[in-house]
Amino acid sequence: MTYQPDRSSATDPAEQRRVDEKIAARMGISVEELHEIDRRVAEDIAARDAVPAEQRIVDDNPKFTKGFGPVTPENEIQPGEIREHYRNSEAASPPDEQPS
Repeated sequence: MTYQPDRSSATDPAEQRRVDEKIAARMGISVEELHEIDRRVAEDIAARDAVPAEQRIVDDNPKFTKGFGPVTPENEIQPGEIREHYRNSEAASPPDEQPS
């Protein structure tokens, strides 16, 4: 995990830097780029969390409703399941109006 003031995995900043360098090297980016990615993700999470849960738009897309929590047959994404969801969604939605 890269440096996050509220969720640091290392107690020593020098140790955290070494961890970040290893992660960045595996990703083929600089440590600064890794930290920028972390900052953008943190901003996205903060923006998402600012929206009350009851106002969030959530459909039955298995990409967002499965794969979290315990590994059970009901919770595992099956091969082709996401593709099938999008096919069914496209078939159910009205076609875009074409200008004449």
